[in-house]
Amino acid sequence: MILRRELEDGGKDDDVEGAFMLIERDPRSVRSRMFYFEACAAAAVGNTIRQRQQLEASLRAYGKDVDTLIALYRLADNTPAQQAEAADRVTKALAAIEEEVRALPDDPNSRNEYAWLVANTAGDIARAIEYSRLSLEQSFDSGSYLDTLAHCHAAAGNFARAIRTQRLAQRQEPHSHAIRRNLARFEARAAEAKELSSPLTP
Repeated sequence: MILRRELEDGGKDDDVEGAFMLIERDPRSVRSRMFYFEACAAAAVGNTIRQRQQLEASLRAYGKDVDTLIALYRLADNTPAQQAEAADRVTKALAAIEEEVRALPDDPNSRNEYAWLVANTAGDIARAIEYSRLSLEQSFDSGSYLDTLAHCHAAAGNFARAIRTQRLAQRQEPHSHAIRRNLARFEARAAEAKELSSPLTP
């Protein structure tokens, strides 16, 4: 409630002054996430116009929100020009995240964000895998970071490794519906790839 008031009225209430400090989040990022989740709600009811509007608002608030960049990149109704613009935004965000990696070499989050963005859009997948592995060296028991590495392997076409990594993620976070759903998706893609590579029987 406090954060919503901060976002909606620009922080006029006296009790919101320390709210963002308490959660250690950039207020631009929090505002961006609010718009992103509203875009998700619009997508759930098939309102693609509002979905796009909310994604654009999210990126105006904070241009490096990786989930928003991914969602905009993947919009099914993108025109060629819109797709090119989404790809350009991804490229610029990756460059900005790389700067963060250089500035904060001991922080695993930036490397994980880089890997997650590439795995779900486009970019240097070899570097994404390297960054994902480095993030796990710094936070080896993170189910979320393991999920990222699994996505990187899947993006590289190595579904067997993606499945093995995702099973490790599931072991770390056995109650995560998202991790379980992603594992099922990787297994299905592995089966499809195997079927396509199998020789046709007469």
